Amino acid sequence: MASRTPTFGALVIASLAGVVGIKYLVGGSLALIDDSMVSSITVSDTIALSLGVGVALCLLAGAFFEGVRWARPAGILTFAAVAGLSVPALQSMDPVIVTETVGMAVSVLYLFVRNPIEVEEATKVDDSESGTRTGSTLR
Repeated sequence: MASRTPTFGALVIASLAGVVGIKYLVGGSLALIDDSMVSSITVSDTIALSLGVGVALCLLAGAFFEGVRWARPAGILTFAAVAGLSVPALQSMDPVIVTETVGMAVSVLYLFVRNPIEVEEATKVDDSESGTRTGSTLR
């Protein structure tokens, strides 16, 4: 069985997804309480979409942190979708959204080039050269 471990790049992407996801979860929750909507804490000025994007990004953060197999394609799709949904806020040049979108775009480019989750195959021991067969004295 192969062992999957996240690299430093995976942890950076997980941090970005977690921070942005929590921002959208908190922003959507605050927008539920108060009717005044701020474009930097909601996605397309929609509460349900903000909460959905927040949950998706938090799940993505957990996937990268744990080194799940589907984290790379899910990261590309999720970051591209969130950046696409943030176009209205990008047009108004909101600095928070611009910074997040640049970070997500760099992450997508990184994910296209490299898989940040290392796969370590199990070592195979030849039984004919095994220490137990040849009478190893190491115990």
